[in-house]
Amino acid sequence: MDYLDVTLSHLSMKNPIIRSLENGASLHEIESLVSKNPTFFEKSDYRPVPRIVAVVCTQLVSLSEEYRKILLYLLNRPDIDPNEPSKFGTPALHNAIQNRNIPVLTLMTSHPRVNINVTNQKGETALKVALRDPKYWQYHAHLLLTRPEINVTQVDFQGNSALHVAARSQSDRWYPWQEIFELLFQRADLNVNQPNKKGETAFHLAVKKNGIQLVKYFLHQGLHFNLKNLRGETPLMQAQRLGLTQISNELAQIYPSILLRDHPLILASVLFG
Repeated sequence: MDYLDVTLSHLSMKNPIIRSLENGASLHEIESLVSKNPTFFEKSDYRPVPRIVAVVCTQLVSLSEEYRKILLYLLNRPDIDPNEPSKFGTPALHNAIQNRNIPVLTLMTSHPRVNINVTNQKGETALKVALRDPKYWQYHAHLLLTRPEINVTQVDFQGNSALHVAARSQSDRWYPWQEIFELLFQRADLNVNQPNKKGETAFHLAVKKNGIQLVKYFLHQGLHFNLKNLRGETPLMQAQRLGLTQISNELAQIYPSILLRDHPLILASVLFG
Protein backbone atom coordinates (compact mmCIF):
# COMPACT_ATOMS: atom_id res chain seq x y z
CA MET A 1 0.00 0.00 0.00
CA ASP A 2 1.55 3.30 -1.09
CA TYR A 3 1.36 6.70 0.61
CA LEU A 4 -1.71 7.80 -1.36
CA ASP A 5 -3.60 4.62 -0.47
CA VAL A 6 -2.78 5.11 3.21
CA THR A 7 -3.92 8.72 2.98
CA LEU A 8 -7.19 7.74 1.33
CA SER A 9 -7.85 5.07 3.93
CA HIS A 10 -7.36 7.69 6.62
CA LEU A 11 -9.65 10.14 4.82
CA SER A 12 -12.40 7.57 4.40
CA MET A 13 -12.68 7.33 8.18
CA LYS A 14 -13.75 11.01 8.25
CA ASN A 15 -15.52 11.46 4.91
CA PRO A 16 -18.72 9.44 4.44
CA ILE A 17 -18.71 10.08 0.68
CA ILE A 18 -15.19 8.70 0.30
CA ARG A 19 -16.13 5.73 2.48
CA SER A 20 -19.26 5.12 0.42
CA LEU A 21 -17.31 5.32 -2.85
CA GLU A 22 -14.75 2.84 -1.61
CA ASN A 23 -17.65 0.53 -0.86
CA GLY A 24 -19.06 0.94 -4.37
CA ALA A 25 -21.80 3.48 -3.68
CA SER A 26 -24.19 4.59 -6.40
CA LEU A 27 -25.05 8.16 -7.35
CA HIS A 28 -28.42 7.73 -5.62
CA GLU A 29 -26.65 6.82 -2.37
CA ILE A 30 -24.32 9.81 -2.66
CA GLU A 31 -27.25 12.14 -3.28
CA SER A 32 -29.01 10.65 -0.26
CA LEU A 33 -25.98 11.34 1.92
CA VAL A 34 -25.82 14.94 0.75
CA SER A 35 -29.56 15.50 1.26
CA LYS A 36 -29.12 14.65 4.93
CA ASN A 37 -26.43 17.31 5.27
CA PRO A 38 -26.96 20.12 2.71
CA THR A 39 -23.92 22.08 3.93
CA PHE A 40 -21.59 19.08 3.62
CA PHE A 41 -19.53 20.54 0.75
CA GLU A 42 -19.13 23.90 2.43
CA LYS A 43 -16.73 22.37 4.96
CA SER A 44 -13.24 23.27 3.77
CA ASP A 45 -11.64 20.15 5.25
CA TYR A 46 -13.55 17.82 2.89
CA ARG A 47 -12.43 19.06 -0.55
CA PRO A 48 -14.42 16.26 -2.18
CA VAL A 49 -13.42 16.57 -5.83
CA PRO A 50 -9.64 15.94 -5.55
CA ARG A 51 -10.21 13.23 -2.96
CA ILE A 52 -12.88 11.43 -4.94
CA VAL A 53 -10.79 11.66 -8.11
CA ALA A 54 -7.94 10.14 -6.10
CA VAL A 55 -10.22 7.26 -5.10
CA VAL A 56 -11.37 6.76 -8.69
CA CYS A 57 -7.81 6.90 -10.03
CA THR A 58 -6.33 4.48 -7.53
CA GLN A 59 -9.14 1.96 -7.50
CA LEU A 60 -10.38 1.80 -11.09
CA VAL A 61 -8.66 0.86 -14.34
CA SER A 62 -11.52 2.40 -16.32
CA LEU A 63 -14.23 4.89 -15.44
CA SER A 64 -17.48 3.02 -14.83
CA GLU A 65 -20.77 4.65 -15.79
CA GLU A 66 -21.73 5.09 -12.14
CA TYR A 67 -18.47 6.79 -11.24
CA ARG A 68 -18.83 9.01 -14.30
CA LYS A 69 -22.25 10.09 -13.05
CA ILE A 70 -20.87 10.75 -9.57
CA LEU A 71 -18.00 12.84 -10.90
CA LEU A 72 -20.32 14.87 -13.10
CA TYR A 73 -22.66 15.36 -10.15
CA LEU A 74 -19.77 16.76 -8.09
CA LEU A 75 -18.35 18.88 -10.91
CA ASN A 76 -21.77 20.44 -11.54
CA ARG A 77 -22.49 21.39 -7.94
CA PRO A 78 -22.24 25.18 -7.45
CA ASP A 79 -20.92 24.72 -3.89
CA ILE A 80 -17.88 22.78 -5.12
CA ASP A 81 -14.80 24.28 -6.74
CA PRO A 82 -13.51 21.54 -9.10
CA ASN A 83 -10.14 23.30 -9.32
CA GLU A 84 -9.49 23.41 -5.58
CA PRO A 85 -6.29 21.53 -4.69
CA SER A 86 -6.05 18.84 -2.06
CA LYS A 87 -4.36 19.57 1.26
CA PHE A 88 -1.12 18.52 -0.47
CA GLY A 89 -1.58 21.18 -3.17
CA THR A 90 -2.62 18.80 -5.95
CA PRO A 91 -5.71 19.64 -8.03
CA ALA A 92 -7.94 16.78 -9.15
CA LEU A 93 -6.84 17.24 -12.77
CA HIS A 94 -3.18 16.70 -11.84
CA ASN A 95 -4.16 13.70 -9.75
CA ALA A 96 -5.82 12.07 -12.74
CA ILE A 97 -2.65 12.55 -14.82
CA GLN A 98 -0.31 11.29 -12.12
CA ASN A 99 -2.42 8.14 -11.80
CA ARG A 100 -2.58 7.77 -15.59
CA ASN A 101 -6.35 7.62 -15.55
CA ILE A 102 -7.28 8.66 -19.07
CA PRO A 103 -11.10 8.34 -18.73
CA VAL A 104 -11.16 10.68 -15.71
CA LEU A 105 -8.81 13.11 -17.45
CA THR A 106 -10.95 13.09 -20.59
CA LEU A 107 -14.09 13.78 -18.59
CA MET A 108 -12.53 16.60 -16.59
CA THR A 109 -10.84 18.41 -19.49
CA SER A 110 -14.13 18.56 -21.37
CA HIS A 111 -16.07 19.97 -18.42
CA PRO A 112 -16.69 23.74 -18.60
CA ARG A 113 -16.05 24.32 -14.90
CA VAL A 114 -12.62 22.70 -14.91
CA ASN A 115 -9.70 25.06 -15.47
CA ILE A 116 -7.15 23.01 -17.40
CA ASN A 117 -4.48 25.64 -16.64
CA VAL A 118 -4.80 25.37 -12.86
CA THR A 119 -1.43 24.96 -11.11
CA ASN A 120 -0.25 22.72 -8.29
CA GLN A 121 1.92 23.58 -5.28
CA LYS A 122 5.02 23.74 -7.56
CA GLY A 123 3.42 26.20 -9.95
CA GLU A 124 2.99 23.47 -12.58
CA THR A 125 0.02 23.22 -14.90
CA ALA A 126 -1.50 19.85 -15.73
CA LEU A 127 0.27 20.02 -19.10
CA LYS A 128 3.68 20.15 -17.43
CA VAL A 129 2.80 17.19 -15.22
CA ALA A 130 1.74 15.30 -18.35
CA LEU A 131 4.93 16.23 -20.21
CA ARG A 132 7.06 14.75 -17.42
CA ASP A 133 5.73 11.31 -18.37
CA PRO A 134 6.75 10.68 -22.03
CA LYS A 135 5.51 7.10 -21.92
CA TYR A 136 1.97 8.51 -21.84
CA TRP A 137 2.47 11.56 -24.04
CA GLN A 138 0.15 10.13 -26.69
CA TYR A 139 -2.68 10.16 -24.18
CA HIS A 140 -2.29 12.91 -21.59
CA ALA A 141 -0.10 15.53 -23.27
CA HIS A 142 -1.75 15.06 -26.65
CA LEU A 143 -5.22 15.45 -25.12
CA LEU A 144 -4.26 18.67 -23.34
CA LEU A 145 -2.40 20.19 -26.30
CA THR A 146 -5.40 19.77 -28.56
CA ARG A 147 -7.49 21.94 -26.22
CA PRO A 148 -7.59 25.51 -27.62
CA GLU A 149 -7.51 27.10 -24.13
CA ILE A 150 -4.34 25.32 -23.01
CA ASN A 151 -1.62 27.72 -21.83
CA VAL A 152 1.82 26.76 -23.18
CA THR A 153 3.56 29.96 -22.06
CA GLN A 154 2.95 29.67 -18.31
CA VAL A 155 6.15 29.09 -16.34
CA ASP A 156 6.61 27.26 -13.05
CA PHE A 157 8.59 28.50 -10.05
CA GLN A 158 11.84 27.56 -11.83
CA GLY A 159 10.89 29.56 -14.92
CA ASN A 160 10.34 26.47 -17.06
CA SER A 161 7.74 26.59 -19.82
CA ALA A 162 5.98 23.60 -21.35
CA LEU A 163 8.73 23.42 -23.98
CA HIS A 164 11.42 23.26 -21.28
CA VAL A 165 9.67 20.34 -19.60
CA ALA A 166 9.14 18.54 -22.90
CA ALA A 167 12.81 18.97 -23.86
CA ARG A 168 13.98 17.69 -20.50
CA SER A 169 11.64 14.66 -20.59
CA GLN A 170 11.76 13.63 -24.25
CA SER A 171 12.78 10.05 -24.95
CA ASP A 172 13.27 8.30 -28.28
CA ARG A 173 11.86 5.13 -26.69
CA TRP A 174 8.32 6.40 -26.25
CA TYR A 175 5.81 7.38 -28.91
CA PRO A 176 6.61 9.39 -32.04
CA TRP A 177 7.61 12.31 -29.81
CA GLN A 178 7.85 14.72 -32.75
CA GLU A 179 4.05 15.03 -32.82
CA ILE A 180 3.99 16.51 -29.31
CA PHE A 181 6.63 19.10 -30.24
CA GLU A 182 4.78 19.90 -33.44
CA LEU A 183 1.65 20.61 -31.40
CA LEU A 184 3.72 22.93 -29.20
CA PHE A 185 5.31 24.71 -32.15
CA GLN A 186 1.90 25.27 -33.74
CA ARG A 187 1.07 27.63 -30.90
CA ALA A 188 1.69 31.21 -32.03
CA ASP A 189 2.15 32.36 -28.43
CA LEU A 190 5.03 29.97 -27.71
CA ASN A 191 8.45 31.59 -27.30
CA VAL A 192 10.72 28.76 -28.41
CA ASN A 193 13.85 30.55 -27.18
CA GLN A 194 12.49 31.54 -23.75
CA PRO A 195 15.06 31.10 -20.94
CA ASN A 196 14.25 29.73 -17.50
CA LYS A 197 15.64 31.18 -14.25
CA LYS A 198 19.03 29.59 -15.02
CA GLY A 199 19.06 31.24 -18.42
CA GLU A 200 18.58 27.87 -20.10
CA THR A 201 16.51 27.56 -23.24
CA ALA A 202 14.88 24.31 -24.33
CA PHE A 203 17.92 23.90 -26.58
CA HIS A 204 20.23 23.94 -23.55
CA LEU A 205 18.14 21.23 -21.89
CA ALA A 206 18.12 19.07 -25.03
CA VAL A 207 21.91 19.28 -25.14
CA LYS A 208 22.28 18.63 -21.41
CA LYS A 209 20.37 15.35 -21.70
CA ASN A 210 22.44 14.40 -24.78
CA GLY A 211 19.31 14.23 -26.92
CA ILE A 212 20.90 14.17 -30.34
CA GLN A 213 17.61 13.55 -32.19
CA LEU A 214 15.92 16.39 -30.35
CA VAL A 215 18.89 18.70 -31.04
CA LYS A 216 18.58 17.90 -34.75
CA TYR A 217 14.86 18.56 -34.57
CA PHE A 218 15.38 21.92 -32.83
CA LEU A 219 17.93 22.92 -35.45
CA HIS A 220 15.46 22.02 -38.18
CA GLN A 221 12.81 24.15 -36.43
CA GLY A 222 15.17 27.11 -36.38
CA LEU A 223 15.73 27.46 -32.62
CA HIS A 224 18.65 29.70 -31.69
CA PHE A 225 21.57 27.61 -30.51
CA ASN A 226 23.79 30.58 -29.74
CA LEU A 227 21.99 32.00 -26.68
CA LYS A 228 23.90 31.92 -23.39
CA ASN A 229 22.70 30.71 -20.01
CA LEU A 230 23.63 32.34 -16.69
CA ARG A 231 26.96 30.47 -16.79
CA GLY A 232 27.72 32.26 -20.03
CA GLU A 233 27.45 29.05 -22.04
CA THR A 234 25.77 28.53 -25.38
CA PRO A 235 24.42 25.03 -26.05
CA LEU A 236 27.58 24.31 -28.04
CA MET A 237 29.85 25.40 -25.21
CA GLN A 238 27.75 23.27 -22.88
CA ALA A 239 28.15 20.27 -25.18
CA GLN A 240 31.91 20.80 -25.25
CA ARG A 241 32.13 21.03 -21.46
CA LEU A 242 30.07 17.86 -21.04
CA GLY A 243 32.11 15.99 -23.65
CA LEU A 244 29.15 15.45 -25.98
CA THR A 245 31.13 14.98 -29.18
CA GLN A 246 28.23 13.89 -31.40
CA ILE A 247 26.18 16.99 -30.60
CA SER A 248 29.24 19.24 -30.96
CA ASN A 249 29.91 17.79 -34.39
CA GLU A 250 26.27 18.18 -35.41
CA LEU A 251 26.25 21.85 -34.49
CA ALA A 252 29.60 22.50 -36.15
CA GLN A 253 28.56 20.91 -39.43
CA ILE A 254 25.22 22.71 -39.70
CA TYR A 255 26.26 26.26 -38.82
CA PRO A 256 30.01 26.62 -39.47
CA SER A 257 29.78 30.31 -40.38
CA ILE A 258 28.19 31.25 -37.05
CA LEU A 259 30.62 29.05 -35.18
CA LEU A 260 33.56 30.59 -37.01
CA ARG A 261 32.37 34.03 -35.93
CA ASP A 262 31.48 33.27 -32.32
CA HIS A 263 33.38 30.09 -31.39
CA PRO A 264 36.48 29.80 -33.59
CA LEU A 265 38.45 27.70 -31.10
CA ILE A 266 35.58 25.28 -30.54
CA LEU A 267 35.01 24.96 -34.28
CA ALA A 268 38.68 24.20 -34.82
CA SER A 269 38.69 21.53 -32.11
CA VAL A 270 35.59 19.89 -33.57
CA LEU A 271 36.80 19.90 -37.17
CA PHE A 272 40.48 19.15 -36.65
CA GLY A 273 40.53 17.32 -33.29
